[in-house]
Amino acid sequence: MKGRLLPTFFKSDFSSYMLCFFQGQSIYFLKLISIVQLVNTLSLKAFPYLMLLQAIIAYISIQLSHKLVTSSKLKFHIITSALSILVLAINYNLGHSPEDLTFPLFIFILSSNLTTLSEISYEGEISQRISVLKNPKISTYLTFAKEVGVMAAAGMMLFFEKFFSQETQMIVYLPFILSSAFVVVSYFIQPASAKNKVNIEAQKTPFDKFHFPFINMIIVLIGIMFLIKNLQSFGVLLAMNLLKDNAEYSTSTIYSYLSIVETVCIISMLSFTALMQKKAHSWSRGFNLYFIQQFTGMASLVFTMNPFLFLGAGVLRKVSQRTFIESAITLLMSSFPQRVAVEARIYVKKFVGLYSYVFLALITYPLTQGMIGQEVFWALGSGISLLGLFFRKKLFNQVTEYLVANIVRSNIYDAYNACLALAHPEAKNHSTALLSLLKSNPRPFLAKAIIHALGEISDPRSLPYLMKYFHESKREDMQLTVVQALLKFKTHEVDLFLVQTLRRIIIEQVSLGQIRRSIFRAITSRINDIAIPSLLEIVQGQKNDQRIVANALFVLGEIARETRDPGLYKILSQYLSDQYTRRVVTNVIVFLFDHPRYKQLALEHFEVYLTSNDPNDRAAVAFLAGELKMSSLIPYVYENSKQVGHKNSTLLISLLKQKYPESYSLVANYILSSESNESRETCLNQLSAINQQQLRYKVYFHILDNHPNEIPKLLEYLRNSERDFDEDRRLIQQEAIRLGIEVEDDNQLFVEAEQVTKTPERIKKSA
Repeated sequence: MKGRLLPTFFKSDFSSYMLCFFQGQSIYFLKLISIVQLVNTLSLKAFPYLMLLQAIIAYISIQLSHKLVTSSKLKFHIITSALSILVLAINYNLGHSPEDLTFPLFIFILSSNLTTLSEISYEGEISQRISVLKNPKISTYLTFAKEVGVMAAAGMMLFFEKFFSQETQMIVYLPFILSSAFVVVSYFIQPASAKNKVNIEAQKTPFDKFHFPFINMIIVLIGIMFLIKNLQSFGVLLAMNLLKDNAEYSTSTIYSYLSIVETVCIISMLSFTALMQKKAHSWSRGFNLYFIQQFTGMASLVFTMNPFLFLGAGVLRKVSQRTFIESAITLLMSSFPQRVAVEARIYVKKFVGLYSYVFLALITYPLTQGMIGQEVFWALGSGISLLGLFFRKKLFNQVTEYLVANIVRSNIYDAYNACLALAHPEAKNHSTALLSLLKSNPRPFLAKAIIHALGEISDPRSLPYLMKYFHESKREDMQLTVVQALLKFKTHEVDLFLVQTLRRIIIEQVSLGQIRRSIFRAITSRINDIAIPSLLEIVQGQKNDQRIVANALFVLGEIARETRDPGLYKILSQYLSDQYTRRVVTNVIVFLFDHPRYKQLALEHFEVYLTSNDPNDRAAVAFLAGELKMSSLIPYVYENSKQVGHKNSTLLISLLKQKYPESYSLVANYILSSESNESRETCLNQLSAINQQQLRYKVYFHILDNHPNEIPKLLEYLRNSERDFDEDRRLIQQEAIRLGIEVEDDNQLFVEAEQVTKTPERIKKSA
């Protein structure tokens, strides 16, 4: 047991959280050392010269680090940690004469560069540990862990300075020592396939960035972002210098309090985003929001010299960087093919620091030498923010032109990401090309991305074909995507289409699947007032077909739940009667079971099914247990599933929705061992309809972890399914590669291969 405990811990998500926690602490302590040396010892007049020296050393260190990371991430992490400990030890234990500036200069330059290298080191180690299949929200949790590490380090520094001033330096070594030991132990217990994995991208043919002119523009844009970041950091240094001279607080105390405030704001923003389930915007919007916020912040500094306003602007910059820029850069890079994205990141790391530090030196020199006032300085900073907006526009045009020209030569996943990158109103010129691609019968996975992009662009010319595509599509998930795209068009024509569609679906489609419910939700989110009379008319006029009545009542229930309309709840309660079919009553129970007024009535009808021996009544109980997350009924559903040898997918999916631990293995075994293709497809349909994607991912991860040889079979089942599992298949492949499992898959863009040869000319012509 003990022999298995250590490997299990180091392979768990908690170990990754701890590593990110150490990362936050390490970066905090290194930044603290450099800031204290600059503010307390080195004059701010020397700042421009320091930045020139920083530019040269940063460029050299990035070049060396890239080669070392390629050869061994373990060595790179240990060397970085060892150098950090050495710098910290020298800083805290060796004195120097006030006239000798060599010592603080050495500490400042080395600690500043080690901050960047530490970030690279931790990111390289963490990236090969995380599994999106195992934990879909892992990236958010890792960011939280990192920010908590920063706050914990700042809190420890304040505590030790107040009560144990002589022993303060001891705590700064801990994250470096612990993280190094952590990485070494992890290295020796991880799979050999992951340990010996070679950077394939680095071994490919030489990459010529002149074939990709937008890479230079990316360097310019991210360089401007980095320059603005450092200008705001310089403002924070000015504020700390003023507060140090006019108050009793030390530089480290001021920086610690500032770090805590920044971290609290960042965690609050991330928590709000996670709770609201906000999806990331396009990279273009992220850069726009960042530059606008920075323009506003620096423009306000033109009119005041208040140090607290300087600190506040610095906090806003840090929060906007975490909230907008980091996700924007990730989205930007993901829009390119993998090789291009890898090389673009390498060029950005090599040159952005060099160029931005040089320009920072040139801009701060007149201020530090008294040649201009702070009003002019911050006005110049505001102008640079506006310049960022200009280059953002130029980069967007270059990137979209490249993506449209190369989209049909990409694999399915790169083409998907390219379409997402085109999902912006500024890409209106390319809507015709996207329409042409959609008419070429792409795979559903890619078609969804195209439709999403057309919705975001909202070009009226695409509206008729999207409506036509909805009627021609036989797949509910594709129809849902079209409806979500149509909601972006603010026209009465769309309102009329949605009302007619809602009415037709309810009457013609008597089978009410989970995805079709999502279509109802999407439509009624826009036209509640128009939809309610139509639904009531259907309920009254279709009493002879209670399947249609059940559909209409379910949509009314969705509207009632959203609007909390007591009149709608009263109408629903009238159908809790024995004169209506099981399906009608079951649909109504879903919405009235938790209603204060009608809960007892709903419970009475539910218990009739609960005590029945009719298999259909028991199936209704299983359905309601899954919908209402009734964990108390897990034994009931499990026993019914056990009686049929766990061969009923409805019962298994009900257990899965209730997060019953054994359900992951039961569903996985059902998919792999089902003798009937029809039964397997039914299970996959039910699996795809689950709103919580992490439940599906845990089923896949169970297969990866316990049945790795069955991965090709799983990919084949998902590929042949009527539902769209392309995104799931991509994640499965990525996780299999991370675990050293060899898999093969096709990257065909179109449903019929012979259409590929006809598509480029058509797209080029329309573009």
